[in-house]
Amino acid sequence: MAEIKEIRKPNFFYRSADEVASDLLGKFICREFDDGTILHWCITETEAYDDSEVVTYKNDMFCGTGEWCPYNGMLMINCTTEQGNDNVLIRALDCVKGPCNVAETLKIKEIKSEITKQRVIDHEKLWLDDFGFTVDINRKERIGIVKKDGNREHLEEKNYQAFAIHFPFFD
Repeated sequence: MAEIKEIRKPNFFYRSADEVASDLLGKFICREFDDGTILHWCITETEAYDDSEVVTYKNDMFCGTGEWCPYNGMLMINCTTEQGNDNVLIRALDCVKGPCNVAETLKIKEIKSEITKQRVIDHEKLWLDDFGFTVDINRKERIGIVKKDGNREHLEEKNYQAFAIHFPFFD
């Protein structure tokens, strides 16, 4: 079995949303349920939101570094750069498509108050692992987002999809 490398370094989230979003692909989101069952899902699609974009939902919950940010039936992770606070949306897992379906599968509503603004790197019920998957990254167009200055440049390439190309379990 492949070695588990938990994502435990805060520096992982002190980067732009673009970098964090692409680096989360192929990592596993892990959830421990109340009955002690632990399940793992491979992250296959993410979306980056940086501080230069016009959004209607920005509040304290979206500011921080490496913190869980459940919002409106979806799951995001906060990250930080010198320019401001960014966020990464978990859009899909290996067997779950759509950000609301991801949150439903992970049963985020059950633990929302426990994980909101809590650190990703040391949470007991929801965390990230790295099993060493190698992925091919593809960018997808986003719709309906503009920067605060009205510019749409580079926004169409902030939705990332992954396709696994190396499964270490079979080595």
